[in-house]
Amino acid sequence: MHFLEEEIARAWKVHRDEPVVVRLHFSICHYLDGGEPKVEVFQLSQKEKFGLGCQLKSITDSFLHQSWKTLSNRLVTEAVERRTKDCPQIPHPQSRTSCPNDDETVARLSSMGFSVEMVTQALAVEQGDIDSALNLLLSSPE
Repeated sequence: MHFLEEEIARAWKVHRDEPVVVRLHFSICHYLDGGEPKVEVFQLSQKEKFGLGCQLKSITDSFLHQSWKTLSNRLVTEAVERRTKDCPQIPHPQSRTSCPNDDETVARLSSMGFSVEMVTQALAVEQGDIDSALNLLLSSPE
């Protein structure tokens, strides 16, 4: 947020030396077919609402309210398949990002805060598919 002038940052109650986080809460297993995501905008050191955050939340809420109802997993999948057909060099999203259950992969996923045991089990369940294993870990960390 260093691009903001000091006076503007003060007026909007923004800490210039800290990022603004926009977090969407939605069902990872339902994704677009689930309910409209909840929006959270914050800076880690801010306990109270801040002007810029309120505005960003309002804009994002409004956009999601208008856009989310017109989206579905099926529509997005169909659009990607059409684009993939037109441009064969673009890999299809269903192609799996898999690799063997090696130390590097386990270390990379473990560095995200999951135990080695959890990562190893997730990779085994998802047959080495890194993306699916990460989704599994994020959606059901127990």
